[in-house]
Amino acid sequence: MSEWLGIWEGNPVDSEPLLAMLRGAMGNEQAATQLREFLEARITESPVARRDNMGETALRIALASSMLVGVTVGRRIVRVPALANGSAEALIHPLAPALQSILGDPDR
Repeated sequence: MSEWLGIWEGNPVDSEPLLAMLRGAMGNEQAATQLREFLEARITESPVARRDNMGETALRIALASSMLVGVTVGRRIVRVPALANGSAEALIHPLAPALQSILGDPDR
């Protein structure tokens, strides 16, 4: 999760193009395709998902990624005060258990 936040909130040279893609994806199919491909690449590059032949693990990774995209939209684009005004570290505490629940043991 820290890595995700680092990508989207890090150096503007790296984060601003991603944020522009995210903003554009809301109303432009080409930008949505680019964002989808960016996220899909992260999912398919996961060694765990590859071992699972992109089955349930890929679904879990996609769900977690979608949660994080939602947080990013709320924090960086819509600027929901409770998300935008706090530190990235403050987000990790409540989000980590939710993500762990999604990404955790697939046999539960």
